[in-house]
Amino acid sequence: MHLTDDDCLNLILGLLEPAAEAELLQHASECPDCEHRLQETAAAQEVLRATRVLHRDSGGRLCMDSRHLQPTAEPWIIRLARSLWRPVIRYPLAGAAAALILLWILLPSEPLVPGGPARVALPDFDPASYLRGEGAAAGDSAFVRGVAAYRDRDMGRAIAELRRARLEGAAELQRRVFLGSALAWQEEYEEAVAVLEPLPFEYEIHEPFHAPAWWTLYLALRETGRRAAADSLLDIFTAEGGELADWAHAERRARASEH
Repeated sequence: MHLTDDDCLNLILGLLEPAAEAELLQHASECPDCEHRLQETAAAQEVLRATRVLHRDSGGRLCMDSRHLQPTAEPWIIRLARSLWRPVIRYPLAGAAAALILLWILLPSEPLVPGGPARVALPDFDPASYLRGEGAAAGDSAFVRGVAAYRDRDMGRAIAELRRARLEGAAELQRRVFLGSALAWQEEYEEAVAVLEPLPFEYEIHEPFHAPAWWTLYLALRETGRRAAADSLLDIFTAEGGELADWAHAERRARASEH
């Protein structure tokens, strides 16, 4: 029997009992296919600040070291700029087109609404903290892959993975926050409303996700023509204070200037 994706993820995140971990590592030490799969999972987890590192001991057995890794991947926009810059030197015309594409990406996009911000991206997030939490479906690799895709701004893949994930408790709330945000970035506003509207924003969705996720719901409601529900949220934001109140005031000022 070979290691599954969840087996590999459980090993990397340290979610297994010692006996189960030893059994899987022993199998991977003797199975090249499973060792390769485990090595790939370990490499991917570096981007998500994995807590443990895979290596072989002096006897050739696979082991896990517990230590915190700093993210090794460059920011996505730097990787994109590097890849687009290569054609500039060898192929000037193609390079000019690439430079225009990069400029279009870097320039701020036109907001969906006149006053408040456009879609607000969620901050970086370590899914391991939720997978270890009470009620979480420990080792759900689809959730981790979805968060990684969101971090890389690959929203199509993020949506596909987050739809597959099956979680409970706080981890399920966080899955819906990321899925709803990714759907809004893809302008799939109807489904974004369906995913985000039932969430208990006032009680269980906390910063740094609270404001951007709740504002995303407002945008999705507005873009789907639910004006009354959207306006009701603006009232709540004004009473909420902080960043949400600032965005709500800017939105209403911009609306007033249009008339």
